[in-house]
Formats: sequence, C-alpha cells, structure tokens
Amino acid sequence: MLARVFLNWQLAIVLPTLTYVLFLIGGRVLAKRREKPMGIAFHLFSALVAFRLGAPVYFSDLAAQQMTFWWKGLESIAILTGAIVIVQFITYILYDIYLPSRQKVKVPHLLHDITTAIILVGALSVILKTEFNLSLPTILTTSTILAAIIGLALQELLSNLISGMTLQVEKPFKAGDWVSIDGQDGEVIGMSWRATRILTMEGSTVVIPNGTISKGRIINYDYPTRAHAQLVTVGIDYGASPNHVKACLSGAADQAAGVLRIPAPQARVTQFGESAITYELKYWIDNHALHRLIRDRVLTAFWYALRRENISVPYPIRTVQYQRSSPGAALASKRQEQASDVLSKVNLFASLPPDQLARLSEKAGLLVYGDGETVVREGESGQSLYVIKEGHADVEILVDGVAHKMDVFFGPGNHFGEMSLLTGEPRSATIRARGDLELLCIEKADIAPILESHPALFKELSIVLAQRKQGNEGYIKAQASTGGEEEAERAFSEKILSSMRRFFGIG
Repeated sequence: MLARVFLNWQLAIVLPTLTYVLFLIGGRVLAKRREKPMGIAFHLFSALVAFRLGAPVYFSDLAAQQMTFWWKGLESIAILTGAIVIVQFITYILYDIYLPSRQKVKVPHLLHDITTAIILVGALSVILKTEFNLSLPTILTTSTILAAIIGLALQELLSNLISGMTLQVEKPFKAGDWVSIDGQDGEVIGMSWRATRILTMEGSTVVIPNGTISKGRIINYDYPTRAHAQLVTVGIDYGASPNHVKACLSGAADQAAGVLRIPAPQARVTQFGESAITYELKYWIDNHALHRLIRDRVLTAFWYALRRENISVPYPIRTVQYQRSSPGAALASKRQEQASDVLSKVNLFASLPPDQLARLSEKAGLLVYGDGETVVREGESGQSLYVIKEGHADVEILVDGVAHKMDVFFGPGNHFGEMSLLTGEPRSATIRARGDLELLCIEKADIAPILESHPALFKELSIVLAQRKQGNEGYIKAQASTGGEEEAERAFSEKILSSMRRFFGIG
C-alpha cells in the first residue's frame, strides 16, 4: 500500500514536470518560427495543465475541491489561456503559413484580431456555462438597462470595427500607400480593427478612426498605379503669346527631376485675369512622398525658363511703382561691356576686329539656367554657341546609349557649341548646369553679318575649329598615323572651311 502511494506521488511529480517541459520545448520552437514570444498566457496554461495532471494525487477528495470557488477560478483561467494558445497556433498555421505561401494571400492584421476576439468570446461563454452555469446571451439580455448601456458604449466601437472590416474587404488602400483622407495627406503605416495610422509629411503620426474613414473622401495616390498628376498654376504677362508660353512651361517641367516623361507635361490657358493670363500645367509623378520637392523643382524651372525667354510674371494691376529715372540704358551699357570682356577672352573670336567684337557683344543674349537644367542635349540640332559668364556646367556623353558624366567640367570663360554655330553640326555632348549658370549665347544670325562683311574670317575660324577639334577628339593625331601631321591638320581645316561656307551660303 505504501509503495503504491509512493509510486503515485512519483508519477504526480514526474508526469506534470515532463508535461510542462514538453510544452516549453514546443512553445520555444513555435516562438522561434513565429519570431515572437508565446507570452505569459502560454506559460500559465502549461503550468495549469501540468497541475491538473497531478491533482488527483495532490487532493484526497478531488470531487470536493472541484466544487470550490478557487478551483473553478483555476479552470476558468486554464480555459481562457488555452483559448489564447489555440489562437496563436491557428493564426500562425493558417494566416502566416498556409494562406500566404499556398494561396498567395496576404492576411491583414485585422483578421487576426477578429479571430482572436471570436475564440475568446467562445471561451468566455464556455467558462460561464461549465463553471458557473450561466449563459452569456442570457446575462446580456436579462437587464434592459444593462443592454442599453452596453449598446451605447459599444456603438462607436462596433462602427469602427465594421468599418475596418469593410476597408479590409474593399481594400481602398494598404500599408505603404500614400493617401489623402479628408484633406489629410500621409503614408499608411498601420491598420487595426479600430483605426488607421498615417505618417504625415511633417513626420507626425495621425490616428484616424475607421468609422471616420468610411464616411470620408479617400484619395489613393498609389492605386491603381503610382503615377498620378499634379497641377500648378502661374500668371503670365499678356504680351507673351499663349502657344509660346505653353511650350516654355511644358519644356521647363519636362526637365525637372522627378517629373515623368510619359505622359508628357501639358500646359493650358485657364483664365484671362485682370493683370495676367493664368496658365495651368499638368505633370505626372510616381512618388507622392516627394511631391512638394518636385513642385519646387517645377516652379524653379519655370522661373529660369521664363527669364531666358524674357517673359515676365506681372505684378497685380493695382500695384503702383515709382522710380526717379530709368536705369535701362546704363544697365544695357554695363551688360555690353561685361559681354565684350568675356568674348574677348574666347580664342575663337580673337581674330575679330574690335568694332565687330563690340557688335557681337551687343547681339549676345544672356541666359540663366538653374541647377541640373539641360543647356544642350547630345545629338540635337543647333545653331548657337555658349560662353559661360558665371557658374559651372557638367559634361555628359552617351556610351552605348547610356549617359556618362565626364570628369571635366566647364567654368567661367569656357565655351561650347562652336561647331553647331559655324557648321550646323548636331551637339556632340550634353551640357547641364551645376548650380546657377549664366551664359552668353551667340546665334548664327548674330555672327552671319560679320562673316559676310569679312570673308577672310572663315579661314581663320576654320583653323581655330580644327585645333579645338584636335584637342577634343584627337582627330588630327589619328589621321597623322597615315601621313604628315601638318598635312592632316591642313586637310581637316579645309574640310571645316568647306562646311562653314556651305552652312552660311557663301562660296
């Protein structure tokens, strides 16, 4: 008899301990796969199961103990924690493994919460029925006042829950999307059964109840595609022709970083105002997180493009400006002096008589480009030369269709585009502004009268072009391998001279 009692106590100690250890091992494996701890509910459930296995030995009158309130409490805790463990296991197997890997379905976190709530309510109903002989529906419906209080208390909660379920079914947005909800812009960073959290441009987190979202206006900038249009308006002086302005605005926006090339930017007239014609430009972007930065780039590109075309953004018609004298003549004279000083240092124009250099300086246009703007693009046609007055420019060339930035860059006094100016050749490289860039622009029409009145300049300019071409492309050096260097230089100079005469129509 004593041996039997001793054996029972051994089993009452060993079996619960082994059971608890096995639970811990299984829980650790599952926690590692889930990449999150099982929680205190799992450990409490494991301990209660182990305790229950040894209870017949621990208590001589188990039936009597089972009628006590503390025993019922332990069983209630066991049922409740067991329900939590079941939830963890089911959601992991079904929602984290089977549906994503086999059905390719991404299960929203809200469905996890709903499943947890349903199983816990079921567990609570079982506890009330088995342990206390009570029915949850009966409790909720027994008191009309209690039911009314609970109904009112849960009204908004249920509204948010149902709205959250509706949002999950309809999927108007998902985590990571940029949205606007009743005018509040931000990136969706989380959705729960009650509310949706978005991260604003200012870095603040805004929590919006799902009920409010379902009643409001939702704009998803990333659905069905990330590409979406932006609008910007600007008022332009009546003296500029609309078609010219629209081409200028569209071209400026097309060069702004972040603006999509397809669909292309489009400008249109929207209104004739009191002091200006209002234009609206529509451009497309695919990253709403940068829409403010891209808008800044577009407006900045507008300013530079309009200034280059001498198009003004007028003041309101009611503005009255007073000035004692017009500085226009003095400014023009100073500008011509500066242009003459810059052009006199360009070796291409070193052979020009002083009066012709002054004449060319007077004709030269002053252009201003902003950082990153393209001055000329490789392969495009052109009939102009540019001399850098202030600022710097980067040089890019295409290699197998891919743009490569050169290690060298242009600075004040450097010039480019002489072959296009004098022979009409396409641009041999792409030039982009590095920061603000001021250029003097010499057009074919500016230099043509000078060449017509001084035909001898053709010969001198062709020699300079040949020498510069030699430095840029090594043409003479390559030709010299098959003959004399001087002969190759002379032949190339004659070739350029012939192209210049043909381009300007002078035999």
